[in-house]
Amino acid sequence: MHVNFDTMAANRNPMVDEITRSNKAKRAAPTVTTNPDSSTLASFNGYYLLGDATSSSVFPAGAFLTVDTNIQVTKNTTTGQFDPVFDVQVILCLDGESSYAFDFSQSDSASFTSNDDGSYTLAFSTFADQEPLFRVDLKFTRTAQTEGNTASFSGAITTPDKTYPAVTGHTYNNPILPSLYSGAFYTHPLGQGPAASHVLTIGKDFELLYTPLGETGAPANITSYSYNMNMYFFSFTDANNDETKLIMGTSAAGGLVCNDMTIIDKTAHPRTLTTIKVSDQTLPAKEGVELNQTNAKELADLSGYFPLTIQGSDAGTPAVQNGAFLSVEGQYVSSYLPINPPVIETKYKVNIGICLDGIHSTVFYFDTNCSFDADAHTLTIPATLPDVGTGNWVITFSPGYSAGTGSFSQFGDLSAASMTFEPSVTPAIPPANVLSYAGTTPLGPVPLSAFAGQR
Repeated sequence: MHVNFDTMAANRNPMVDEITRSNKAKRAAPTVTTNPDSSTLASFNGYYLLGDATSSSVFPAGAFLTVDTNIQVTKNTTTGQFDPVFDVQVILCLDGESSYAFDFSQSDSASFTSNDDGSYTLAFSTFADQEPLFRVDLKFTRTAQTEGNTASFSGAITTPDKTYPAVTGHTYNNPILPSLYSGAFYTHPLGQGPAASHVLTIGKDFELLYTPLGETGAPANITSYSYNMNMYFFSFTDANNDETKLIMGTSAAGGLVCNDMTIIDKTAHPRTLTTIKVSDQTLPAKEGVELNQTNAKELADLSGYFPLTIQGSDAGTPAVQNGAFLSVEGQYVSSYLPINPPVIETKYKVNIGICLDGIHSTVFYFDTNCSFDADAHTLTIPATLPDVGTGNWVITFSPGYSAGTGSFSQFGDLSAASMTFEPSVTPAIPPANVLSYAGTTPLGPVPLSAFAGQR
């Protein structure tokens, strides 16, 4: 089944409207970020549930602290490069009802500094003429997906009425740079619609090219845009002067996925874009499939999108195959069984997408033909490869936080994976194509409980 993402995109639209309005105003009147710690704090971007080390009743349900980052990107007319500016706010809600946003990036007194033990300390105070008054002194630490958490903090928050000396917080989020979504995106025609068209390109160095809804021709540079790191979406004004939002995601079949929404006369016009065209997606047959529940939860916990590089390649073979990926997509369904005593039964479905050439994808179900060794983190999938024959994909995961590389090494990955195809029969002549790949991902699963709240 090919999922129609357009409906979900239209429903999600109101959630991003306020962020879009704020970013549009900042692009129209850009300011210079004065705080040099902004990009480092952005590496702990996320929604943190507030707690207290001494008592569970100190903070009500819904209390939170959010590190909210928007990257404002502008094309430099002199160098031709795209220059990112990290615009970071710290949003604090102590009562579960009202929140206050502190503009960290525009504060010359706030700081986010490293400690000898690898942690970081966030310290700032609101100004005397602002309401509400409070002081924050929190130590942030990476937790490398401990029970799903990726980062945590502890420390003190002081208000005029009270000091909270044992504040704790944790998040399931890990910040994602726009470069994860680099690639060429195509329209997602359904039924007998028009052929897929290339309408979006996201570059590795903050470059963004786009063809507006209803237009033809190659995507053209967007010279100014915003990217929100909490909801993974771009916002900008297109060549037709229409507000456009690109909400990003991943798919086992489609590779990278974009919910592209153009606002015309206050109405959202959504379209789905994918890096793998619908015509190039190979999906498994549903008939007779028996999903494997043995260690399915443990495999689902390793969900992520892994761009792949070639391992052990011969001279002349590129180390990186643009667009190649491994995508692990975990889902679960919980059912209430009204027996005595009542039971909640949870079943898992895991889809595994593999693309070796950046063009064609093949999706496998984690069914009873597959196996997953939860101790070794090794997945085995029976498959057939052209010019090789039958065999198994053997995929080994290495969960754990690792720092990034390059100019933004503070943005790291949550897991690594290596995959090798092992033929059932060793061919007399080794295949010309490379059969070993590796990749890392900054993405990790977020449980439904992370969105707990009431409205």
